[in-house]
Amino acid sequence: MEAKDQPTGFAAIDFGSTATRACIVVNPKKGDRNGERRVIHVQELRADNVTARSRFEPGEYPSVGCPFDGPPFYVGFDAASQATKRLISLKSIPYFRTNVNDRHPFTEALHSHFKSLPSKAAQLEFEETLDDMLLAFFTSVVNRIIEHSESDFEGFQLQTIALCIPNTWSARENQIQEYLSPILDKTVTGRGIEFIFQFEAQDQVQFMLHRHSGILRTYDYLMVVDFGGHSMGGSHGELRWGDGNRPRFFSPPESDFGVRGGYEIWELQIGQLIEKERNRNRVQIQEKHWHIVKAALLGKFFERKAEEREHARRLTVVLQDVLDPSDLDHDASPNYTINLTGEQVKSAWEDAFRDAIDMAKDNISRIVKTTKDILILLSGGSIKNTRAREELTNFCLKQRLRGTNANIDCKHILQEIGPSLCHLKVSEGGALCLAATMDAEEFFDHGGAFALRMSMKNGKWTGDHAKLLFCKDQGAEISKGVVITISGDKKFTIIADPFYGQQQAGVDKVFIRDCYDIWDICLDYKPTEGAQHPTRIPDGRYTFEVAEMVYAGTDAMLII
Repeated sequence: MEAKDQPTGFAAIDFGSTATRACIVVNPKKGDRNGERRVIHVQELRADNVTARSRFEPGEYPSVGCPFDGPPFYVGFDAASQATKRLISLKSIPYFRTNVNDRHPFTEALHSHFKSLPSKAAQLEFEETLDDMLLAFFTSVVNRIIEHSESDFEGFQLQTIALCIPNTWSARENQIQEYLSPILDKTVTGRGIEFIFQFEAQDQVQFMLHRHSGILRTYDYLMVVDFGGHSMGGSHGELRWGDGNRPRFFSPPESDFGVRGGYEIWELQIGQLIEKERNRNRVQIQEKHWHIVKAALLGKFFERKAEEREHARRLTVVLQDVLDPSDLDHDASPNYTINLTGEQVKSAWEDAFRDAIDMAKDNISRIVKTTKDILILLSGGSIKNTRAREELTNFCLKQRLRGTNANIDCKHILQEIGPSLCHLKVSEGGALCLAATMDAEEFFDHGGAFALRMSMKNGKWTGDHAKLLFCKDQGAEISKGVVITISGDKKFTIIADPFYGQQQAGVDKVFIRDCYDIWDICLDYKPTEGAQHPTRIPDGRYTFEVAEMVYAGTDAMLII
């Protein structure tokens, strides 16, 4: 089969703090985005023994590792199967490796162990171990994806893999993407496969647009708020319905938001309380066995995570269920119990959830001022907590009762699409988005255009329009020179209007509300070798234009 006729595959990996999911979407042949697609959910075949107490769904890759009690340093299913080793979420490693002064409970165990090491050499070895653990984990997932692509039955040409990441991992906010990129690239070395990043909340929007557009039919604005294990991320935008069954989705500036918070942070706070209460307990556990008992206590807390935050918790572990009989004192109590007051549980809940809930409220308050029929979809494992879910649904109800112009509905995505697909929505949405992506030249052939948006001297954006920069007219490229003035704090951004040719062809002004951002233009010269600081382009008047557009599949290079 020629390469142009071969099915093409696109994969996405949802790297959760508890578990990791992966999905592949296969187009019938290269460049065919309209044919019937195959959807393959990639599974950890050993992860099928799931009970009501399990933290993992069947087929998921546990996002855990054992960095303290090795070698060997287990990851994934092998780590989750270790009864006597201390576990961490693998998702905490990128935080630790890029935020050395971070005092967040999500990385506390890593920082504590790192500081306890006797030398710089030992600390360096520990950092390398963490990097190797992430590489081993991602390699196991990617290899399973590649196995599908090379199968005689379902083989396809794998083009791109996306890692779905929290909004808090924005490249503008930290260096996590920069840290992860070389690790991910190693998993596909020599295979001609591209690795990219996508935001989890945006992938959930794509899942709804592709798979459940009927649920969205009565709305003209959508916000997805995803409460993961350790962070909340949200994305919102306008739904515009055309002739087809799927709406167009337009995200305004600053429509992606996120902050750390969620159930896993709550559990870490509870773990700190358990440590404090341990000293008051009449039953003493040997230090070498304590992490096993503590993990069992947290497991009991996990079973009741949906309960109200004000409820006291009595956590009891039958010691012979978690420890070897030879490790038990025959005169000691057969059980180990920790009592947490309602106030302790509530305070820990506030520390874990408050920032995330307040940020979600702030963004909801912002969009109700400007739109009419709004759907707020709550998703993620942490939103199963009754108090968190009710606080947001009640907040939306109050917004509706205040008599604003907005008609706002707040729903739990689990009730809309059912539990069987809920944990797969991020990875499937990410893969569907990749499979539906146009080539860059095709974008312009269908009427897409680039425009230049300019700010005033104080950096504030101006007006409702941008200046047309580049488009096509009946196949011929048209480049418009835009006269700009560089001065003060002025900013310039290239934006894209995917439907310019269908709506306002021939007009030099492009409506900003129809566009999305492409590139924030840097006003510095490229530094020469040995230069310590870049040199800013001098203030003055310039003509900004596209001299040439070089197409390379879904990518394009602009020569300005």
